[in-house]
Amino acid sequence: MLGLLLTTQAAVKHLSEGASIINIGSVASRVTPPNSACYLVQMKAAIARNDLINLNHRTTVWIASYADILFAVNRRYHPGEKRLLTYMADLPSRPEGALEDITKLCSFAGSLSSPIVEHVSIMLKRLDEWLNRVRPGTE
Repeated sequence: MLGLLLTTQAAVKHLSEGASIINIGSVASRVTPPNSACYLVQMKAAIARNDLINLNHRTTVWIASYADILFAVNRRYHPGEKRLLTYMADLPSRPEGALEDITKLCSFAGSLSSPIVEHVSIMLKRLDEWLNRVRPGTE
């Protein structure tokens, strides 16, 4: 719960006055305390347990949180999970390779031996870079 609160507080810095966060989730990023329950830690644990179903679930909720951030920062209505990539393609701004990253991540989620943790780490780095670019001075 603390990780969710701290992450939400960090995300608020990227929004303008009057904006709101609707279900931002507990995005794993450098603003999250190292020992908090974040998606990367949970994904690593699922792999260590050989738990493919949990890995798929963690991947799904990571994508949902990632999309929540993109729509919130772009101040666009979040359409829900159906045809999400189509709607994300219409956003005026998004992290480098966002659509391709999500597609690749979905393909990785079906295997415990895929580089899923490394890929989510890359997505987090690109997300941080994008947030700093679209909302400078909010680190």
